[in-house]
Amino acid sequence: MKIALLGLGRIGMVYAEELLQTAEVEVLAYSPTQRKRFRPLVGNSRFSFSSDFAKILASDCDAFIIATPSTTHLDYLKALVPLGKPIFCEKPVDLLEKNIQKVQRWQQQYQTPVLVGFNRRFDPQVRRMKAKIEDGHIGNIHIVKLTGRDPAPPSKEFARHSGGLFLDMMIHDFDMVRHLTAAEPVSVYAKADLKVAKSFAEFGDVDTAICIVKMSDGALVTIDNSRKATYGYDQRLEVFGSKGMIQIPNQRHDHTVVCNKSGTHRSPLKNFFMDRYLSSYQEELRHFLSVVRDPKISVAVSLHDAWMATRMGVAARKSSQSGREILLK
Repeated sequence: MKIALLGLGRIGMVYAEELLQTAEVEVLAYSPTQRKRFRPLVGNSRFSFSSDFAKILASDCDAFIIATPSTTHLDYLKALVPLGKPIFCEKPVDLLEKNIQKVQRWQQQYQTPVLVGFNRRFDPQVRRMKAKIEDGHIGNIHIVKLTGRDPAPPSKEFARHSGGLFLDMMIHDFDMVRHLTAAEPVSVYAKADLKVAKSFAEFGDVDTAICIVKMSDGALVTIDNSRKATYGYDQRLEVFGSKGMIQIPNQRHDHTVVCNKSGTHRSPLKNFFMDRYLSSYQEELRHFLSVVRDPKISVAVSLHDAWMATRMGVAARKSSQSGREILLK
């Protein structure tokens, strides 16, 4: 099985290394320039590299992974979808709702499987939470609470082209809400401010936000995000229902708790998303490879899911700017 991997940045390198753990997989990687960070991969006999996209298009690969900067996704999808081979595209598909709908039309025309990279659906703990909800352990969902706080803001250059906090960071939470409740958003209300990364004001971004979402099943959702938590990568999730509650607490490398006369002591939280969610990226890739092997397997995260999460992100941004609740029809 030959996989063409577009992009060898931080997440692209993760995918390349994970793909090469599977003996049957060859990786043909594309990047406009060859950089020192991925030279060690060149020594692997199942890894090859090209800086010529035309060669990638003409190759005999079985599938494509798009892990390039977000602003390039639409152009690559336009070139790849007509080939009819499975595609795994990192989130976001695009920052504009109308462009995602355009990709949906291409996908329907060519019947190309397109998996979108909302990796947290594949997290083992989220999978267990979802299963318990579906099995009725907590009854009807009343409240969902999500907390997402990064240990440090991204670089100014990344933030400038990311789509902003609502479409880069909180979009994961919007997707998670739909996934866990199996319901659709009815309205979105958000408040946001710039507390830490003051330079982000140049391009109208924020670094701190709270959002309230009402779902079609009546569930109420609260989401809080911050670009800087001094104590580590803060990722908590709680679903409260008519029969009980399920929580996913913060993750640590060491869960040992030491108690003595000076107090109670724990190890720090995991430091960032690759620490906390590495297993979800691995499971996501395994799922994609299963789609490549077997055309009967449907993708677990669709272009429609991407469009809905983006709609929610755009609505939250509009709400924070206007001070109004935004209805989603």
